[in-house]
Amino acid sequence: MILYIIIFISACLLALVITRGIITISRRYHILDAPSLPLKAHAKEMPLLGGIGIFLTSVLVFFILLKIGEFVVFQSQFDPLYGLSQNYLARAGFQTSLASSVPLKNLIAIFIASIILGIGGFIDDRFKIKPSQQFIFPMLATIIVIASGVGIRTATNPLYEIGLSAVPFFNLDAVKLKLITIGGIPYFFSLYADSFTFLWLLGMMYTTKFLDGLDGLVAGITENISRRIWKHLAWVYTWHARNYGRSPCQHHAPYYGNTNSGCLLDYSPPLIF
Repeated sequence: MILYIIIFISACLLALVITRGIITISRRYHILDAPSLPLKAHAKEMPLLGGIGIFLTSVLVFFILLKIGEFVVFQSQFDPLYGLSQNYLARAGFQTSLASSVPLKNLIAIFIASIILGIGGFIDDRFKIKPSQQFIFPMLATIIVIASGVGIRTATNPLYEIGLSAVPFFNLDAVKLKLITIGGIPYFFSLYADSFTFLWLLGMMYTTKFLDGLDGLVAGITENISRRIWKHLAWVYTWHARNYGRSPCQHHAPYYGNTNSGCLLDYSPPLIF
């Protein structure tokens, strides 16, 4: 648990330092949000690019943990989906548990997608592009994440819980089409799973856009969700520590730490958007 606290505090401090630097850069290159009533009711021009600080902090803390050996990359000889070997990322000591690991290709895709979103956000903040042009970046980022294999393959059937159906889960992976094979790993288009994931990811990204307009709202919601996920992982930590002596679940601590810093900097009156 001490390591979790160290990671959390380190991410908080690093995010504050990086975001302060982003504020300076935004002001120097005039990447600012000008007041415009009725929505933009702030009294003076505000620096933009606030999300870059959270992204950079997450990446830096992740690579530090990888460098000091807290995270390790290993190759599994059996993939539960395709029966093929592929690389996974896990906390040191949990290389034998795929349930406690993340496919490396998923993390790489999320990293690339985050860069694309950052580029899109920078271009929008700097040049104020049209909504139709803005949409290209989240759409491309979502496609990249889905192409890496991230998706919802089953969904709970609510009618099963009240006895109106004998099927406990909906299989969203039932209809799929093989597109290509890379490195011995086949890639499919799953009609229901990929379509649902596409709409879900875009919906979550655009929720922050629709909610924008109140100081600290988006950052506060992000911090609240992050805290709830970390509380769940704390329960998982306790269970693993009780049964196995160690826990695999420290992946979320950096993100929770830097979203807390983002929430502080965006709280009214905000220092950056």
